[in-house]
Amino acid sequence: MPSYAICTTPRTGSTFLCRRLRNAGLGNPDEWLHATRPRPWATLAEWRQSRAKNGIFAIKLFWVHREDEAIVDFEDVLDEEPCWIYLRRKDVHSQALSYLTAVAREEWDEVRAPYLEFSPAMVSLWEAKLRRRNEDWRAWFRRKKIKPLQITYEDFIAAPDATVESIRSYLVATWPSG
Repeated sequence: MPSYAICTTPRTGSTFLCRRLRNAGLGNPDEWLHATRPRPWATLAEWRQSRAKNGIFAIKLFWVHREDEAIVDFEDVLDEEPCWIYLRRKDVHSQALSYLTAVAREEWDEVRAPYLEFSPAMVSLWEAKLRRRNEDWRAWFRRKKIKPLQITYEDFIAAPDATVESIRSYLVATWPSG
């Protein structure tokens, strides 16, 4: 059965993208490894059952999920030959401000500018963390010899329909037929 993962960092529009992909009939992408859910391996059956009616399994992954001791590797939660989508934000400064504002407001959906003000040291710290997470993803893809479809937040927000169609085309072209 076809499966794919959206690999990302916080504040990249991933929830909005997952909603758009779900509405387009491309599975039920969700953050199945979120800390508020039961332990990951206890929910593998739940994940498999989450497939859309068309049989597609989709998941949203943050690098922090990889650091969970229960997860050996991301490939372990997906079917054979999964597709990989790497979603990142070019403007890491705004991403850091968005993240800090979301945390401060306890508001995760649709946090928009104007962002709250934070110390330059705090913003710099989060920019560095986000850059490191992006490099973690890129290094993992290189190590695994994975060539993901790369999407940027900026391109997605500018043209959400075109982005969803490019993802659909990538998935159809990449999944084994049959």
